Amino acid sequence: MNVTQYDQSSNLAPDLCEGPKPFWKDAPDAMREKYIGMITQFYENNPAMQRDEAFRSAGIAAYGMMMAAAAHGYDTCTAEFRR
Repeated sequence: MNVTQYDQSSNLAPDLCEGPKPFWKDAPDAMREKYIGMITQFYENNPAMQRDEAFRSAGIAAYGMMMAAAAHGYDTCTAEFRR
C-alpha cells in the first residue's frame, strides 16, 4: 500500500461515521432525500443490522484484497486451509 492509498483510506472512516449524506451529495435532490431517508430508517436503532452490514462490508473488502494480491502473483487462501 502506498502513502496515497493510506491517506485516502484513513480519510474514509470519518465519512462513514457521518452517515450516508456525503456519498449522495452529487445525486439529484429528490433522489438524495428519498434514499438517505430509506437508508437511515433501515439501519437506525437496529444494531443487529448494522453489525451484519459491517461483516458483509469487511468480507467484500477482504475479497478485494485477496483478488489484488492474486493479480500480483500472491495467491492467498482462507485460514482454515487443510492439506
